[in-house]
Amino acid sequence: MTKEDQTLRSNKQAKKSRKRRRKRITLLAFVLLVAAVAFLGNQYQTLREENKRLSDPEAAQQAEVDELVAEVGKLVELPSDEQPTVATVRDVSKLQSQKIFAKAQNGDKVLIYINAKQVVIYRPSEKKIVVAANDITIGQTDTNNAEGASSEGVEGGDQEANSSTE
Repeated sequence: MTKEDQTLRSNKQAKKSRKRRRKRITLLAFVLLVAAVAFLGNQYQTLREENKRLSDPEAAQQAEVDELVAEVGKLVELPSDEQPTVATVRDVSKLQSQKIFAKAQNGDKVLIYINAKQVVIYRPSEKKIVVAANDITIGQTDTNNAEGASSEGVEGGDQEANSSTE
């Protein structure tokens, strides 16, 4: 074999090698493109769902209440025939005079079932029930009574459960 034949053969191998390399690079670029499109499509869908949720705050609030009721319902039996009024303890110092809030902390969720006369104080950070009280009187003005439950220092809920005891 002459030197020219070796050079020719070497050039053919180099061309084949370049073609294989180009194919690999093209395949890699295609796979990366597909992955990027899939990722961006997923992000777009997530943002659309979030935008939809934020554009309807009542539905978002109801979903949050439903999620909370489901979570608390795993720990304690809740009335199934009514939706609770949900409030969040924001300033526990304003609630110290009420015995039902003695163990409450800021951030605790208060589920108030008016018809069932039941109050549940739930601590989401620890996923535990702090207080579950039955036969309470909602909106009673006697703060020395352990069954009286006003919501000064509590944010959220409806007017009937938000009577102040000043």
